[in-house]
Amino acid sequence: MPAPADLGLELIRVPDGADLTLDLRMESVSEGVLVSGTASAPTAGECGRCLRPISDSVVVPIQELYAYEHSTTDETTDEDEVGRLQGDLVDLEPALRDAVVLALPVTPLCRDDCPGLCPSVGCTGTSCRLATATSRSTPVGGPDSIAPERGVGTVAVPKRKMSRSNTRSRRAQWKATAVATVACPQCRSPKLPHAACTVCGTYNGRQVLEV
Repeated sequence: MPAPADLGLELIRVPDGADLTLDLRMESVSEGVLVSGTASAPTAGECGRCLRPISDSVVVPIQELYAYEHSTTDETTDEDEVGRLQGDLVDLEPALRDAVVLALPVTPLCRDDCPGLCPSVGCTGTSCRLATATSRSTPVGGPDSIAPERGVGTVAVPKRKMSRSNTRSRRAQWKATAVATVACPQCRSPKLPHAACTVCGTYNGRQVLEV
């Protein structure tokens, strides 16, 4: 049977109208018809790293109960919980869509070790020797670098960054500062603030030292 439209995710899906193979078994139970089996279909999309087109297939199990009209299951459950028989027919599309979408990978890959796009020139990893060498020798975001091809530049990365407090604590910032002095109100000689004058021996207008 042909696959319904929009069966899949953003990066990978079952193509519209593709051959969908169903291997199902239908059993009559007390509350309805139990449908169980498998569904298989081809998939197509693009790699989540290098954006190359990829194709594969998916096989998913299906098991769904379709309740009889006026049965206990029909009267005690919502329509989105258990399917319903429509006369002598069952609607397999909701169960099929849920099973296929849950089985597809969110980030499909063309291969497990796909290096992705080259960060320098944007080409695919298989055709760019720089991206392939980077993926094999250096982890993504690692501090090491490789020799680029001619015409491809590199960006310098600082080994480590010093904080502002460490920068201000360097020995080059150690400087001697002049001692603040004030003029003595008696003899006008320089003296330390809030201290007795060492020349005349006065403090706050009183003689406190013998000089």
